[in-house]
Amino acid sequence: MKYKKLGVRFMKKGINFILTIIFLIGILCGDTNRYFNLSKIAYGAPSQNVNMFRISMENSNGFSNKWCSDIAPIRKKPPVNQSVPKKLVPKTQIDVNKIKNSGVINIAFFGLDRRNPNESSRSDSIMVISIDEKKQKIKVTSLMRDMYIPIPGKGNNRINSAYAFGGAPLAINTINTNFGLNIKDYVMVDFFGLEKLIDTIGGIKITVSAAEAKVLNIYEEEIDSLTGNKSPKVNEGNQTLNGRQAVAYCRIRYAGHADYERTERQRRVLNEIFRKVKQDGIKKLPKTISTLLPFVKTSLSVGEVLKLALKGVRFKTENIEQYRLPVDGTYKSQSIRGMAVLVPDLEKNREKILGFIYGN
Repeated sequence: MKYKKLGVRFMKKGINFILTIIFLIGILCGDTNRYFNLSKIAYGAPSQNVNMFRISMENSNGFSNKWCSDIAPIRKKPPVNQSVPKKLVPKTQIDVNKIKNSGVINIAFFGLDRRNPNESSRSDSIMVISIDEKKQKIKVTSLMRDMYIPIPGKGNNRINSAYAFGGAPLAINTINTNFGLNIKDYVMVDFFGLEKLIDTIGGIKITVSAAEAKVLNIYEEEIDSLTGNKSPKVNEGNQTLNGRQAVAYCRIRYAGHADYERTERQRRVLNEIFRKVKQDGIKKLPKTISTLLPFVKTSLSVGEVLKLALKGVRFKTENIEQYRLPVDGTYKSQSIRGMAVLVPDLEKNREKILGFIYGN
């Protein structure tokens, strides 16, 4: 009788193990419809045409055929007059094979500063998220929104206007063309989505200075007026910020070193989101991802998002490595057409970002 009970116990454990394996295989193969509510997730268009190296997508089955309202398609063969001005195109030779075999996956992240989900908007926050599987690192590079660079088909302008002109495809094409990257996919969130996302994980810990708290509360009041709901005021010190407070923190520009320090705050918030998800562990990851995805738009399928998240959570690192373009000493502050802009040395900045992401 004793052995029969032990046999039943082992059988139950075996069945549970097999079911778990089937579940994970389903996730890793991208067949996740039965595990996630996909009706709430907004997908963008396939991004095989936004890569400057035209690296073909190996698996585009996860994409929806529906285009997001803020996405405009890129022509495969743009007219001659839409070429990038030659004088601003870097001459650095890129070893495409080395980049393809590096084990690094680059994804564009766009944070939109918009009050209405249906309005077109410039990208207030632009980052390149680099997942290095070989070195088990995650790196984030901020691209300052006032960088004045060539936008394919639109002439020279601030980099943040690319998203308003042509959505994620044009914004990615602009990044790839100017900085020699091979980005194919993106994640986009506006600050209403970011607020809900951060609330979903229970807030994030941030140390707020007295100067930051003053401006943060002003931005928070602005969001309150749009929603009709009030959020508690923030004082200086180390504390857990809720979603709305964290969004207001990301937007601070008039405290500290202007937009330079604002990009630091944005990367800090992203780092704390990563730390919080990592702390929850692998067991909670499928549920966490399925809860967070409705608040973003992405060209990645649910299976692809989960596979990348699994990689990141397994990395030994607790923090994201951070960088910023343009790099100090590689740009000039100028006024062009009434705009205060940063004119970068594209050659130097391309070398810098490739060095940061891929190593020497």
